This record gives sequence, structure tokens and C-alpha cells, in this order.
Amino acid sequence: MGDIGVLFFSIITSTVSIFWLIYFIKSADVEETFNPIDQYKYDWVHRCWMAEEFEKQIAKEQEE
Repeated sequence: MGDIGVLFFSIITSTVSIFWLIYFIKSADVEETFNPIDQYKYDWVHRCWMAEEFEKQIAKEQEE
């Protein structure tokens, strides 16, 4: 009877720890850091900004 209690106790604690881990991962900002669509949008905006800065630099060099 004691072995069954230990078995149930270990099953319950492992299940609770797995659910706690899943909750912790989902509650963290995983969506913001690992969202490839937002990363693509950021990369696109950053590339457009870099292109504008590059064009400004070329215009300054041509004026000189």
C-alpha cells in the first residue's frame, strides 16, 4: 500500500511540475521574442531605414 502511495505522489508531482513549466513558458514573452513575422517586419523596417541613411550619405558625398 505504501508503494502505491509513493507512485501516485510521484505521478502527481511530475504532472504538476510539467504543467508549471508549460505555464511558465507561455506566460513569458515568448511570442514577442520568437515571432518570425514580427522579426521579419522589424528586419524590413530596419532595411528601409538603412537604405534611407545610405541614400542621404550618398547625397552628402555628391554635394561635396
